[in-house]
Amino acid sequence: MFNISLLSQYMPHGYCYLWRPSLVGLHLVSDSLIGLAYYSIPITLLYFLKKRRDVPFYKVFLLFAAFIICCGTTHLFNVWTLWHSDYWVSGVLKAMTAFVSTYTALALIPVIPKALDLRSPSELEALNQQLEKEVAERRQTEAELREASTRLNLALEAVGIGIWDWDITHNTLSWDSRFYELYGTTPEAFGGDYEAWATCVHPEDRPSAEASIQLALLDEAVYDIEFRVMHVDGAIRYMKADGIVQRDGQGNPIRMIGTNYDITDRKEAEHQLKESEERFTSLAATAPVGIFRANTEGNCIYVNEHLCAIARLTPEQMLGTGWVQALYPEDRDAILAEWHQATSQNRPFKLEYRFGSLSGPVTWVYEEAVPEFNYTNQVSGYVRCLTDITERKQAELSLQVAQDKIVQKEALFRNTFEQAAVGIAHVSPTGKLLRVNQRYCDIVGHPKTELLNLEFQVITHPEDVETNLAYFQQALAGQIKTYRMEKRYIQKDGTVTWANLTGTLVRQQSGEPDYFIGVIEDINARKKTEEMLRLYERAICTTPDHMSFVDCNYIYAMVNDVYAQKFGKSKTEIVGHSVAELLGEATFRQTVKPNLDRTFAGEEVHYQSLFSITDELQQYLDVTYTPYREVDGTITGAVVSVRDISNIHAAEIALTHQARRAEALLELPQLAEQLDEYDFMKQAQDIAKNLTGSQVAFLYFVNEDQQTFELINGGQQTLSNMGNAVSETHLTIDQTGILADVMHQRKPVLCNSPCGSSLQEQELLRNQGLLQDHEKMNRLFSVPVIENGKVVMLTGVGNKSNHYTDMDIETVQLISNLVWRIVQHYRSLQTVHLLAAVVESTDDAIITKDRNSFITSWNAGAEKLLGYSASAAIGQSIKMLYPIDRIADATQILERIRQGQSIDQLETVRRHKRGNLLDVSLTISPLRDRSGQVIGASKIMRDISARKVAEQKLEAEMRERQWVIHTLQRTAQQLEESNQELQDFAYVASHDLQEPLRKVQVFGDRLNHTCQDRLSERGQDYLARMLSAAARAQVLVNDLLSFSRVTTQAKPFTPTDLSHVMAGVLSDLEVRIEQTGATVDVEPLPTIDADRTQMQQVFQNLLSNALKFHKPGVAPQIQVRVQRYLMGGKEVCELRVIDNGIGFDVKYCDRIFQPFQRLHGRKAYEGSGIGLAICRKVIRRHGGLLQADSQPGAGATFMVILPVQQSQQQIEDNNVPPTE
Repeated sequence: MFNISLLSQYMPHGYCYLWRPSLVGLHLVSDSLIGLAYYSIPITLLYFLKKRRDVPFYKVFLLFAAFIICCGTTHLFNVWTLWHSDYWVSGVLKAMTAFVSTYTALALIPVIPKALDLRSPSELEALNQQLEKEVAERRQTEAELREASTRLNLALEAVGIGIWDWDITHNTLSWDSRFYELYGTTPEAFGGDYEAWATCVHPEDRPSAEASIQLALLDEAVYDIEFRVMHVDGAIRYMKADGIVQRDGQGNPIRMIGTNYDITDRKEAEHQLKESEERFTSLAATAPVGIFRANTEGNCIYVNEHLCAIARLTPEQMLGTGWVQALYPEDRDAILAEWHQATSQNRPFKLEYRFGSLSGPVTWVYEEAVPEFNYTNQVSGYVRCLTDITERKQAELSLQVAQDKIVQKEALFRNTFEQAAVGIAHVSPTGKLLRVNQRYCDIVGHPKTELLNLEFQVITHPEDVETNLAYFQQALAGQIKTYRMEKRYIQKDGTVTWANLTGTLVRQQSGEPDYFIGVIEDINARKKTEEMLRLYERAICTTPDHMSFVDCNYIYAMVNDVYAQKFGKSKTEIVGHSVAELLGEATFRQTVKPNLDRTFAGEEVHYQSLFSITDELQQYLDVTYTPYREVDGTITGAVVSVRDISNIHAAEIALTHQARRAEALLELPQLAEQLDEYDFMKQAQDIAKNLTGSQVAFLYFVNEDQQTFELINGGQQTLSNMGNAVSETHLTIDQTGILADVMHQRKPVLCNSPCGSSLQEQELLRNQGLLQDHEKMNRLFSVPVIENGKVVMLTGVGNKSNHYTDMDIETVQLISNLVWRIVQHYRSLQTVHLLAAVVESTDDAIITKDRNSFITSWNAGAEKLLGYSASAAIGQSIKMLYPIDRIADATQILERIRQGQSIDQLETVRRHKRGNLLDVSLTISPLRDRSGQVIGASKIMRDISARKVAEQKLEAEMRERQWVIHTLQRTAQQLEESNQELQDFAYVASHDLQEPLRKVQVFGDRLNHTCQDRLSERGQDYLARMLSAAARAQVLVNDLLSFSRVTTQAKPFTPTDLSHVMAGVLSDLEVRIEQTGATVDVEPLPTIDADRTQMQQVFQNLLSNALKFHKPGVAPQIQVRVQRYLMGGKEVCELRVIDNGIGFDVKYCDRIFQPFQRLHGRKAYEGSGIGLAICRKVIRRHGGLLQADSQPGAGATFMVILPVQQSQQQIEDNNVPPTE
């Protein structure tokens, strides 16, 4: 290194800085400070690493220190090179720095993922907090564990569980103090090994106990057994033992720890339970009540014979859910719901319900279910007892005595006594009140302190004392055990209250009277209800409405007198009988039963309807079905109220009908403004049908001869039969029938009796006098409309469900008269408005004049055409419009008009107000009065000046067009000659250029092979360019030659199968198709008149382009589709070549068909751009059309339209022998 420094011949850096003190000092200070800083950083870093050797990525820190030291050294050496040119040393130092930095960078790459996994300060802080929290929780858990261990020891001691520990390796067995108590021995007497324990086990249980231990040691079963032990004093105790085995790494047992506890009491209880179950089974089999056991789901698992007799099922049918089928259907859902609710809420199940079916016998039972518990005190099932309701109290009492202690019995009784919903009192045989509950005090209206030791006679109403005492004495005498009576009590405030008293005498075991149990129920509400019911009954019996009460079985439970009188029966003949029996099965099923079912479901039904009471009597009735609910809301029947509202309904209908009729009559003029005449009359007929309730309406216009008519509307079926339109307007009116009667009588005619079904339809129509194709009419009537003494219109309606009334006839007559007047009015208005509109809206001048040629009317067209206003023209002579040389024409025209002649399309001239002359066309017609005399003329004048000018221009244009056509023909001939010359020149030029071009290529190739080594690089480049240009020129000449051959070497048109042509092209392109991976889908192509070679050329170019211009990496997909249709009366075929290539912008469609025009560079895609030009030229020769459509990146579609058959002229023109 030193030698390198001495041999250096370079200038120091100071020379580069021109030894300027400021610049040299700047570099000196900067590099010195940087070097010192770079040396201090690694020293600090190394000191940090020395103190913290646990820092991750220790080696990376060392590399960074070395890298920074190297960097500092290079900066300090830069200070040296200011005066010394030791650049080789500087370079070596920098190379060392580069090596260390590169190595550091490479070593840093695998460290980056590990460094990214390091926790951030915030995450470390969160982890520290989490760790502190876990430490705190662990300390708390340890404290809780110590406390739990203490509790466990206390619990083990409390429940008497002993713990044992058997060291299998050394065969030592350790017991705790409780264990010695369980086995009835002492630590001194116990040997402390397995055999000592085995001797304590009862001899009969020892083999099974030792076998269980062996199975546990072999890990084939869990050690959990029960066995007996024998104490020293001979006592035998039952033990429950369980334990776990600890094993070494090889799975060999080394230790076994477990517990024992005394289960003697449980075993004795189980033995007693088994005996109890046996007694229960015997008791259940012989018990006079129905008993069955159910599991927790309520399924029957045991049933006794008595319950089977109650349910009328066999024991096998009762098992599982079979007992549910014996329940009364209406109670089934309520019973199951109450059962599931009671079991889910863990409360007793007590319920009265029924067994049986709707059609069979029914048995009422009272059931009480009690749960069965297993040894874990969990419910394992239920015992359900069912008794007849009459023996319920005795069964409950015996069950209470058998199962409960006296204290529990007294507590239950006290709760029942105090919380009962009825008043209960214990009364001594002398009549004193010994004990009363709060409900009793509430009913009688006295506080409990006043009632105790008070005789019941004191609070009893005087009128009821004697009866009450009589029952009292009969019970004491043993004549009756229980009595019931309704009595009144006098409350403290003097109020009298009613109660239902049930008294029962309780005797001692000796038979002596002990006390009475008196149960009272407050029946004040019932008494009030009974009073109201009596009032209701009187009201119902006196009401004019037909009232009845029907129960849920459709049986009459009550009817009032009016209802019974309606059917001519007494109430006793109706009550208790079914509704169907009284009203008839059909009426009941169709009308009454559906409404009763809706009422029984809780719905109030109300409707009004017309009922046929008898064959001749109909009444409009208001019917109401109201559900009858009991106090608990249960629907037990329906109250049916029927009221005759025939008169009210008739009055309402009359008022409603009159109001509707008035509205309809007021609506008709408005409809006439909105609808055309036919729709208006049809709408009026619909209104007449709706107002009269008819199904059919008809309307005829009677002609002047009063013998024929025109059908305007005759019902949908009639119009359908007659094709929805009547072509003949003079239909003959029959001499008989309703229409003839109306014509003769000139007043409405009514037929209110339905025709018998035995008549044939044609005979019926003939008798009615209607059209043969008119739809069938039953009840009907017809009314005439008379004007000026003649019937002008006949209308009518028919097929009403009931009789027509005078109001119906009056309604139709009013509507018919109004319709006729409105129709005639609007016909007149339409005629006037039409004429006025025509006159005012036309651009023609319409003028009327009298016999003396004075103007009488002048429309807007005349003002516009001739310049005179109507006020200025009317009253003036028509001659003011004539030019002076045409005045004589006015006299001639007037004379022809007076003779009644018309003048049509007279072309002449008239004078404008400004004086200029107008070319006009005149149509003049005479005007006549009612007697036919000519009173003037109407003149229609049309301006034809523009037409005259157009005719003149057209003549000039025709002359000019003939000259242009002649010029174009001459030019076309010149162009055709020029085009032929150009084609010949192109062919000759391309043909004659072949030879010199070949010589250029040949000599160029020879020069390339023989003289290439002697040519300079530039010469070789020139030679390569020349050969490339010659090759391109050869391609252009060949393409030009091909383009010219379309005409020069064309062949005659012959029938050509395009499918065969396409197959040949695909065969030629087979290699190219395989190279690109393309798929070509070709539909069957037709046979047309064409040049086969040129068609092959077209297909070749189109398919080659589709293969060439494909997307990189995308296989070409080419479709050839064909369609045949008529174009200009000529059959053509349309061929579409569709690809998925790169496409092009549609704005280049014209450019791509020009010779040598390309859209892409030669380097991107091969070719010269002549192919599509050849295709267009070929297609045009065949009289066809070639078009293209595309979007960049979306593929391209080329459409070829060719005639299927060429015209004879086209064939002759194209069959000219080709020329060279």
